[in-house]
Amino acid sequence: MNILDKLFLKLTLVPKGLYQKMNVNVHQLECILMTKLEMDDRTPSSLMKMGRRKKKKELSNARWGDFFINLIMGLLMAIPVLNGGKNYTEISFFYFVMLTVLLSITTLSGLAEILLSGKDNFIILPRPVSNGTVALSRNFHVLIRVLTLAFPLFLPGVILVAIGWSPLFSLGLLIGCFSTCFFSSFIVSAFYLILMQWLSPKRLASVLGMLQVIAFVGIYLGFQILPRFLGTNEDDGINFSISLQDWMVFFPSYWYAMVIRFFNHGVMNMTSWVGFALTFVSPFIFLFIILKFLAPSFASKLYQINGSVDTPKVRKKQITTKTQKSLAQKLSTIFTKKGAERGAFVFVWKMSGRLREFKTKVYPMFGYVIFYAVIIGGVKKGHMFSLDDLRGQTSYGKRMVLASIYSLFMLSLALAYQMNVAENFKAAWIYFTKPIDRPGKIILGALKGLLVKYFMPFAIIIFLLFLIIVGPKIIPNLLLGFCNVILVSVVMMLGGKKQLPFSIFENNSAKGNDYIKNLLRMLLIGFLGVGHYLIYSFTWAVWLVLLLVILAIWYIMTSIRDISWSQIDNENL
Repeated sequence: MNILDKLFLKLTLVPKGLYQKMNVNVHQLECILMTKLEMDDRTPSSLMKMGRRKKKKELSNARWGDFFINLIMGLLMAIPVLNGGKNYTEISFFYFVMLTVLLSITTLSGLAEILLSGKDNFIILPRPVSNGTVALSRNFHVLIRVLTLAFPLFLPGVILVAIGWSPLFSLGLLIGCFSTCFFSSFIVSAFYLILMQWLSPKRLASVLGMLQVIAFVGIYLGFQILPRFLGTNEDDGINFSISLQDWMVFFPSYWYAMVIRFFNHGVMNMTSWVGFALTFVSPFIFLFIILKFLAPSFASKLYQINGSVDTPKVRKKQITTKTQKSLAQKLSTIFTKKGAERGAFVFVWKMSGRLREFKTKVYPMFGYVIFYAVIIGGVKKGHMFSLDDLRGQTSYGKRMVLASIYSLFMLSLALAYQMNVAENFKAAWIYFTKPIDRPGKIILGALKGLLVKYFMPFAIIIFLLFLIIVGPKIIPNLLLGFCNVILVSVVMMLGGKKQLPFSIFENNSAKGNDYIKNLLRMLLIGFLGVGHYLIYSFTWAVWLVLLLVILAIWYIMTSIRDISWSQIDNENL
């Protein structure tokens, strides 16, 4: 365990007497948490999941890399807020809102596998461990991960507040940040546990994936609504024009802002005192709700979470002489050549809809696509999105078009990575039993299947949307943007390690490509986007570059199809 994990583990275990009164075995709880945190240090972090891992030391280095990246994000989040004048309570309210949203998104998408994982079921569940201990170990594991993530996010804010405002305000901000972590982790955990009461494990992953997408879309679209409430002025920077009202006591961020008001010697009415008290009482209320109402059936539900594939129910059908082709089979005849490439297209199409881990990792990326489109293209001096900019093809309108297109790169990046990952990766031995001369046909067919199934619908929607708003004149730029994203996708596939679909375990998948290559891919798509912006208004240049990009895609796909067995990374099989 690293030093932060040890610190937060001790903090979570401070009220041991309270846990014992709730029928939680503290010794078992501590042993389970220590083991889980130790195992976390032996698996790659988010920076390393797509990077090379040659030494065990690099895992801890990557976690410190994550720490410094979050530190920079926290600094960027704190500086604009601190320039918001002297409305300390209102400013802190918005700061806690941003922190709550960020942590909730991370917990909702990235830490769900911790709470719902069935990997340790055969070790813990047969032992004499109470339901409360099992449930609390999962929730505290999520909490510690959230605290580890949040600490570098709010550390710059705490330091800057101590310097720019007052050390006393810094203490209030620190209390509010820790309470925000408790709220974010427990509210998401409770949400998952409630869903487990009503849904089977097979349905849970699909429902969670859709809910994650809806949550991402709703939250990120708030970035377009928030500028209506915030203005700017030369003296104070951001102008927080919203005054806190008593009805806001239903929002946890209001509770934490009342701590700042308390230290600021502000006016504290009854509602303010209620919010102030809830800051300290709410973690115990959340804990009681989980242990009293949600934990009893938690262990029994975990017994059911073992499989990786959602196997549909077999329905008896009458035998008919005519066989109707599925959508995947019909599309495969259009986009692939006959043989292994076509079979891989259909295979990956169907498996991507059945693998639970694939859906929970890829579906949330739909929300990220909208996020990057809004953040990169939707920022215009605090004003709302305008259709007039699109129709007139102003510089802002061009940026919005390109941001909408090139944000699809995040989706293609996730597809290229998750295409090779599966918990039941050893089943990939089946590839070696077929007389296939070139495994590159399988890789190319799988890539085409995922691009057609997930990338193409987004591309069609964006194409039709901008075609209706702008007109036919935008067609060349739309085609060039989509082709550039596909170009980077095939370059990624050819430049990385050659791996067959669903043939590697996620922990071992870190041996694929190093972090520098991933950074180069981001730079490549950025370079293509900037170059596209420069030639955007020159239609003849757009058509010329489009032709060159199509030729490059054709050449690289041909190279992928010619990959031989000697180039395949099969060390996991």
